Amino acid sequence: MRQNISDIDYNRVFSSLDTITGLPLRRVKNRWEGKVYIDGTPHKWNSSKTRADMMKDGGIVILEQGGEVLSIWKWMLQYGGCNTDKEVAAKLKGLTASTLNVPPPRVEPPARYVRKQELETSMSMLGKVEDNLFKWLCQNFEREVVINAFKRYNVSNYTLNDGRRASRFWFVDFDGNVVHDKLMLYGLNGQRDKTYGGGRIFRTADGYSHRCYFGENLVNDTDLFYLVESEKTALLVYLTTGRFCLATGGANNLKRIKKNYRLLPDYDEAGFMWLQKFPQLCIKWWESEIGVQKGNDIGDIIWRKLENKEN
Repeated sequence: MRQNISDIDYNRVFSSLDTITGLPLRRVKNRWEGKVYIDGTPHKWNSSKTRADMMKDGGIVILEQGGEVLSIWKWMLQYGGCNTDKEVAAKLKGLTASTLNVPPPRVEPPARYVRKQELETSMSMLGKVEDNLFKWLCQNFEREVVINAFKRYNVSNYTLNDGRRASRFWFVDFDGNVVHDKLMLYGLNGQRDKTYGGGRIFRTADGYSHRCYFGENLVNDTDLFYLVESEKTALLVYLTTGRFCLATGGANNLKRIKKNYRLLPDYDEAGFMWLQKFPQLCIKWWESEIGVQKGNDIGDIIWRKLENKEN
């Protein structure tokens, strides 16, 4: 239970967020942004990889594009050097120029991979315990077909602290190394449940700092394959075409782009950035589809056609 938080001046906290967190953030109008991952690990090129915003209700949210979304309170517990709610309250309430106690620079643990036993244990429950994404896909695909797709892509599930069951995407690289997991929560309609911002059990802060694409283990780096943003969309492309499709897991996670890659960007501002950077490799799928709306991706079109076919 949080203690004594009513007198925390969040406006003052937000105005000094770079100093409070120790992150190399810069103020851009009403937002902070920085060329780092949410735990402070430097990012090579994205100047707004991590952002912080003041919400209408007075709270502060820190988010990593394609990664975690945390309140300032949770950030202080995970990355800010606080071990208890009491320490967070004391630190946020006592912030002044003279008393501010900024945690020392974080010493990054050596990069490591997840033990394959962790993946195998998680995958052993496939078909026995179902998450909402699995149930949603079974509406238009045979159950065994969905199970096979989840096995190939290494998709399992994970029960959150509140009892809800999240989909668990495992990122396994070209060499078969288990890089990290990613948790996403979906509703029975297949849409993201945005009350949960996503997360990982094997986090960058704990040394799991390697990066790869979702589904990378299914192809060779010389193969011709599609690349999308969403893991769910990669599954839909595979289920409907039989072709392997990889996912970046975030709009800003493009890397190692080669001539044999074919990009299927979302129909939004982030997707247009893909098109601007790699015009020869992007497929403008929306030009041949009717009724495409801003924010759609190829997965939305695939599912719409499946539903219309059924009706």
